Amino acid sequence: MVIKVKENDEKEMDQQINIDRKDFYIANQNNSNFDEIQRLAIAYLNKQPVAIEGEPGVGKNQAIKILAKALHKEPYRIRCTEETMARDIIGGEKLTAEHSPNGSIATKTIFVPGKLMNGMQEGNLVILDEVNQLSPTVQKALNSALEDHRTLGDIEGNIDAKAHEEFGLFLTYNPDTGVAKYDLEVALRDRCKLLYFENIPPEIKLRIALLRIPEFTLEDIVQDSMLIRGIEKQDGTLNFVHYADNTWYEFNKNKKVESKSIHPYLYFDRKNESKLEFTNEKKHEYLQIGKAIVNALEEIGNLKRAGTKDLRRKLGSDYDEISRLNITSPSPRLINKLMEDYVLLRNKGYTTGEILSDIATTIVDYTVPANERYIQVRADTNIAQLVQKICALYGLFDNSNIQELRSIIRIKSKESMITEFREKGYSASMAKKLVEEYAY
Repeated sequence: MVIKVKENDEKEMDQQINIDRKDFYIANQNNSNFDEIQRLAIAYLNKQPVAIEGEPGVGKNQAIKILAKALHKEPYRIRCTEETMARDIIGGEKLTAEHSPNGSIATKTIFVPGKLMNGMQEGNLVILDEVNQLSPTVQKALNSALEDHRTLGDIEGNIDAKAHEEFGLFLTYNPDTGVAKYDLEVALRDRCKLLYFENIPPEIKLRIALLRIPEFTLEDIVQDSMLIRGIEKQDGTLNFVHYADNTWYEFNKNKKVESKSIHPYLYFDRKNESKLEFTNEKKHEYLQIGKAIVNALEEIGNLKRAGTKDLRRKLGSDYDEISRLNITSPSPRLINKLMEDYVLLRNKGYTTGEILSDIATTIVDYTVPANERYIQVRADTNIAQLVQKICALYGLFDNSNIQELRSIIRIKSKESMITEFREKGYSASMAKKLVEEYAY
C-alpha cells in the first residue's frame, strides 16, 4: 500500500510519526510475507530464542532495538569474545567480606548473577552479540536458557533461575568473525529460530543518510517504495499495523486502529523500488553527493566480497599479492558520517571539490589498513591507489580526469558501464560509444 500525504504540509508526517532521525531502522528483508521486525515479534510472542546471521552493519542489533522500544524495554547487550567465559554471561561466585558485631571480618562466598540471568529474571531482552566468538564449551553452557522451560543455572549447579514471561533472547553473529570462523555450535543453533539478514541495498543506505540531514523531511524519504509500519503493544500482546492516508490500520487490512501505543518504523519494499528525485537545489545536491558516496563504497565492498578470482579477472592482473588483498568492508555508518561532514563543511562555505577530496581521503583511511596500503595489485597500482581511483570514478576527486579513470574503469564490465550510461539518459548507441572511447 502506498502512503499518501498532503502536499501542502511537508512537516505533517514528521509531526504524526515519531521516528528518531539519529536512531532508526528501515526494514528491508523481503523474503517473507512478514518483515524482519514482525518475524522477531512472532518469535518473541512464542518465547523462541532468535539467532540472526549477517555481515556487520546490516542492522541486526538495530532491528532488535525496534522491537525493544515497542515493548518499552532497554535490552541488555553482551559483547561476546573469544575470552568470554560462561560465568561472565551467566554469573559466578564471588568472595566478599562481612563485618561481625564484634568487629571481626569474615569472608563469604556469594553468587553474583550475570546479565543473562538478570535479564531472564527481570523479563528483559538480552542480546548476545557475536555469539559465535564464544568457545563451543561456553556456547553449550547456554543451552538450558534456550529450552522450552527456559532455565539457567550456575556451573556448580547451585543456582536455578527460571525465565520471566516477558524475557526474550537474541543471538547475533557473523560467521566470518567467529573463533577460527566457526558457525554456531550445532546444539545452540537447533534451539533457535534462524533469521538471515542480507546486505542493505544501496537505495536504503542512501535514504538512511539523507534522513539524518535536517533539510530532509520524512515525506521526502517516504515515497512509493517506502512504507510506514508499526508494532502496537496492547493487552499483553503485540499487533502489526501500517500507516496510510494519515491513519493507522491493522496490517494488510482496512480496519482502523485507534491507539497511542504504536511504535513506528520504516519499511522498504524492494518489489516496488523507486528512485529519489528532488527539484529543490540543495536537496538535489545532497542527493547526488549521497549517491556518489554510496556507489563508491558499494564498488569497494564488492571488491572485498567478490573474492580473489573475480578481482583478478576484473583487474586483468596475475599478481599473487592480490590474494592478500585486505579491504575493510564499508558500513552504512561510514556513509552517514561522510554525509554529515559534507553538510557541515558546505554550510561553512567550502566548495564541493574541496570537500569531496577530503571525503575520498577518509574512505581510503577507513577501508585500507595501514599495513596493506602499498601492496601492489598490478604494476602501476597499489591498494590505496586502487581505492582512490574507485573514488575518482564516482566523482569523489574534484581534480580527477579521464586519463586517471581509464586505468580503473576496466574493473567494470562493458555491459554494466553501458547500463549506467543508459540510466543517465544516454541512447544505446551513445552509451556504447562512450564505453568504447573511455574504457578501452
